[in-house]
Amino acid sequence: MKIGIIGSGNVGSVTGLSFLLKGHFVQFQDINKEQLEKVKDIVRNYGNFDYLVTTDLLEVVKECDVVFECLPTENDENGFIDLSILEYVVDKISCYEEQCGCKVFVQRSTCIPGTALKMSKKFKKIKYAVNPSFLIMKKKFEDAISPKKVVIGVLDDLAKNIMKDLYAGWNNVVIVNNFTLVELAKYAENCLQSTLISYWNEIYEISKKIGISSREFLDVLNIVSLTSDLASSIRIPGMAFGGACLPKDLQAFINFTKVDLNITPLVLDAVLNVNNIFKNKYGVRSDSSVDLYDVKNGRIVIKLEKVGYHGE
Repeated sequence: MKIGIIGSGNVGSVTGLSFLLKGHFVQFQDINKEQLEKVKDIVRNYGNFDYLVTTDLLEVVKECDVVFECLPTENDENGFIDLSILEYVVDKISCYEEQCGCKVFVQRSTCIPGTALKMSKKFKKIKYAVNPSFLIMKKKFEDAISPKKVVIGVLDDLAKNIMKDLYAGWNNVVIVNNFTLVELAKYAENCLQSTLISYWNEIYEISKKIGISSREFLDVLNIVSLTSDLASSIRIPGMAFGGACLPKDLQAFINFTKVDLNITPLVLDAVLNVNNIFKNKYGVRSDSSVDLYDVKNGRIVIKLEKVGYHGE
């Protein structure tokens, strides 16, 4: 297939690369020419492929069968998700829809539940799908090329069949007939990661107050991990979570539930509060929490050079 990428930054570049490695033609689009040069460098490191780069948005949707938007959905100054770039792109494509060869437009960015339903109504012919990325930025190449799961939301058979063909041979492909379910699943996963980090940070802070040293706290983690269904919940505490996704998505989802749904998310509010406290006291950890330890012979072994525990 001919695959188009609109927005060739961190997510778009590796998304396109993953399809190149599967034998598809890919056309990368970005308004930033320097970013397109970075894309060329990335592709060159993996071999010789048939691909193009362009700054022309309409060229991509005219030529490609499936177009993935990988656009920024940052929060505004009040912590609400800013969908203006996505809205601009969808509106522009919809004005030239009759000239487009694009059959399916794929929402790749993290968007609040209900976004795809709203955006899809702007198209008359092009079908819509939701296929969020589940990338850890420091492992973005590995996670894009060999993802643990591929989750797709569609509302019609044409989009379903095209996406099914596109991802034929990939592992753990889940296709559901619901946009909003998939959008929620992405937030549920990121908010759970945030919750686990804040939970263990709070337990760690309590442990110091009762005289347990940082190294002794490893025994607490190991004892909990002996219960098999809790082992995957372990996160190495000590610093606030940061990065491009967790803080942004947690705040945006909290604001969405409060304003759009009139629900006060008590647990998530507490998660954010704990993280802000740790951020002010101990700073933000740049590494993913799950990359801070290994399990050897059934015991948690911390990568001490990455952790930077405070206090003994």
